[in-house]
Amino acid sequence: MSTDKYLEYFANIIKEKIGIVYVKENYYQLSSRLEDISKQLKMDSVEEFYRQYKQAKLSGDLSLESMLLDTATNNETKFFRDIGVFKAIKQVLEGYLKSGKSYINIWSAACSTGQEPYTLAMILYDLEKLGYNFKYYLLATDYSKRVLDHAAEGVFTQLQVQRGLSAPMLLTHFEQDSEGKFPNWRIKPYLKKSIIFKQMNLIEPWGHLGAFDLILCRNMLIYQSSENKKAIVAGFCNHLVDDGYLVLGGTESMIGLSSEFEVKKIGGSVIHQKIPDKKAG
Repeated sequence: MSTDKYLEYFANIIKEKIGIVYVKENYYQLSSRLEDISKQLKMDSVEEFYRQYKQAKLSGDLSLESMLLDTATNNETKFFRDIGVFKAIKQVLEGYLKSGKSYINIWSAACSTGQEPYTLAMILYDLEKLGYNFKYYLLATDYSKRVLDHAAEGVFTQLQVQRGLSAPMLLTHFEQDSEGKFPNWRIKPYLKKSIIFKQMNLIEPWGHLGAFDLILCRNMLIYQSSENKKAIVAGFCNHLVDDGYLVLGGTESMIGLSSEFEVKKIGGSVIHQKIPDKKAG
């Protein structure tokens, strides 16, 4: 079997299980990730990983499949990634609070190692300091248990906290978790208390999650097929309150996916607001 055939085999599994699409043009990314797995497992080649993967599946052992799917996800993130978006989110949330809303539900889908939900928690903390009296629930989900464990632990390297956080933010919301020239930093408990981390596959049934005022799913849909994109967006729509907001990645568009949202430009950033039933009718 040629190398491309191995890549095609694994690409099909990844698409079936978690919806991420690898086409031939980006097989090099998949190849690199498979090589990393092989080295981690002390295997000589991707071909050897393929043979052991097939044997494991036959015996009912899903450990290699779990490693494959975890590695296939893109976990690039940082605190306050795209600062304009978070300024818009703060404006939206403050608008809710000014209207008298006392409870806010937010879902950070594809939350990776936690920088996004912790950024949201920092924004909510700032709103509390402005004198607003409210409670909030923040759901943070991802397919990868590995990155969720990292997120739930709330410990970040010096490099990670330097990406997006100012020195005052760091000293306010973190405490040193280790000594040395490049210490680790632990998020303070008050930012973690209202965040629930949950493993979740967005192309499988979600179950009952409740209704959210704001859902973020940034830079994940670009890896999905058109069919999966439409299904995921429809699911988000069903889990948003009337007039709730959906935030996608900067290069992601709602065109061709749903007619249930209208584009809003807030502070130069584009977010999507659900059209209430009374408008849609």
